[in-house]
Amino acid sequence: MGAEISVDDQTMEIRPGMDLSGGGMVETNASSLVVARTNGSRVKVDPGSRVEITSSGINIVQGSATVNAPMGAQFDVGSEIGVVEGIGATFGVSLNLSGDMATLKISNASGTVNFTADIGLDTSGTTVTMVEPGKQTSVAPGDSLTVRVVARPETGELALVPEGAIVEAISPEVTEEITQTGDEISQISVPTPPDEVPGETPVTDPEDVNEVIIPLPIEDVEVASDPG
Repeated sequence: MGAEISVDDQTMEIRPGMDLSGGGMVETNASSLVVARTNGSRVKVDPGSRVEITSSGINIVQGSATVNAPMGAQFDVGSEIGVVEGIGATFGVSLNLSGDMATLKISNASGTVNFTADIGLDTSGTTVTMVEPGKQTSVAPGDSLTVRVVARPETGELALVPEGAIVEAISPEVTEEITQTGDEISQISVPTPPDEVPGETPVTDPEDVNEVIIPLPIEDVEVASDPG
């Protein structure tokens, strides 16, 4: 099954060049896809992921994604735990859910990446932590930040587990993989929107389109745009 987007309780299949400026919830199902923004930034969303399109990037509900933001451009990845802000950066974000536990992992291959924990995150169960509600934490190039939380059954609010915020160095292999994916998606050309035919219908000015989406086959991220 290909990727789908739901807007106002209506679900439709994602097509190359689709304008996503209106937002919506995306289910990648068995597909990968790339969202391109007019500031030059791109995000590749992996199979089995669920993300919401926002005005500044995406909100990740479950799954993983790789972001490439060129110098001076910003791309945000929000989540229930907090917001990852990338500026001129190539980085990966994953959110894994297991029962009442959630684990957010941010891996920075290059550039400026910051994480701001949600203002409602409960850190009272930890004595010393680098993650505090509403405060920004920098993730240096070559490092990853893992944040583990649990949903309190009585209130549903998220609480940081003991030693739930960990910074580690990422391996050269992981750095290379994130960098390579970022380079590949940065070179993908944005296809003509599906309902427009050059020479017959005026093409929308790129400055008027906040986001377009480019499906990619799972096996080969190097395909330019339309997998057909």
